[in-house]
Amino acid sequence: MRLCTAIVLVLLTLSVAALLFAHAQAALQSIVVDESGVATVTITATVDAGVTEVVLPVSPIATSIDVSSSVSGVEWIYENNTLYIASPERTSVVVKYIANASIKDGAIAIDVKTNSSVKLEVAPTILLLTLPERIINMSALPGGWLEIVFIGPATITYTVIQPTKTTTTPITSPTTPPSPTPTTPPTTTPATSSPVTPTQTTIPARPAIPVEIVVIAIIVIVIVVILVLALKRR
Repeated sequence: MRLCTAIVLVLLTLSVAALLFAHAQAALQSIVVDESGVATVTITATVDAGVTEVVLPVSPIATSIDVSSSVSGVEWIYENNTLYIASPERTSVVVKYIANASIKDGAIAIDVKTNSSVKLEVAPTILLLTLPERIINMSALPGGWLEIVFIGPATITYTVIQPTKTTTTPITSPTTPPSPTPTTPPTTTPATSSPVTPTQTTIPARPAIPVEIVVIAIIVIVIVVILVLALKRR
């Protein structure tokens, strides 16, 4: 009788654990890779009262795990890629952590081990080197981000590229050259000259010759002329 009771209790415990595990598998899972290449995993799930087992889709950095809920008294334990969440009542929890990625030859790789759908968002500085095989949807987001919804498992490999810096030359409005200030030509004052008064040179008058002398001279000249003519006739 005791053995049968023990078997029933074990089966009930396994059934409850199976139900809780199945409920956890229906959680909403997303991975966001920021500009620096850090991948943050977010899981939103509803847990019942008791202990719920949540298998993490990506291996975490254990110290980065954070579990938040609107109900007080929620406790959790992480072990072997599984999160055990104890809650006093049914509630919704948000699990957030940094993915434990591997780096090889400058490429970063994340192993997604879940069989559920995962939403992947990558920043514009992230270059995807591999893509999941079972992609449900792919779309562009504002700001150059890319969103991919896929079904796991998958390995996401990517690298961080440096954005090209473009230098913009400021456009300066053409400056209007200053208008030349009209210069007033220098005022020249015409030289005033006094009228030149011609200088009259006064020639001293010669003393007048007496008329008698003039008459005598004329008579002498006549006599001389007559004598000359008389001599020529001879």
